[in-house]
Amino acid sequence: ALYLTNQFFTGPERDIIERYLTPSYFESDFPNLDEGLYIQKEIWGREGRNIQVVEKHGDQAKVFMEKFVDNYDDIVCRDSKKVMYQDFIKQKRFIHTVDSGTKEGCLTLSCFMLGDQASAVGARFSPEEIAGTEAYFLPLVID
Repeated sequence: ALYLTNQFFTGPERDIIERYLTPSYFESDFPNLDEGLYIQKEIWGREGRNIQVVEKHGDQAKVFMEKFVDNYDDIVCRDSKKVMYQDFIKQKRFIHTVDSGTKEGCLTLSCFMLGDQASAVGARFSPEEIAGTEAYFLPLVID
């Protein structure tokens, strides 16, 4: 939302955001978005809980894909009534070595902020397109 206002970030910061971050929107922005696929997730969600890919047609959204979590009640998270949307980008699949051999799956990268400072980057590998508790945490190495 701050990126879209065109008032908060400098030109070089906007270039970085546009290159590396998936466009994200608040619930109130959804009616104004183009038709297509969007990820819908709770603002305070975790571990794939309540994540859906929805297909927007006009003012309506139909579920295109949904994450089913086996241990739904075991996932510690805040109750969240608000959702956010992100552009759906089909992920590349690749093969990664895990404790039980090799698996094909998708990589999810996350970035975290504390106040106005970048604090962490994380990577998770999942055989499923929407990562949940089955995902593996991957080490990140800066060479």
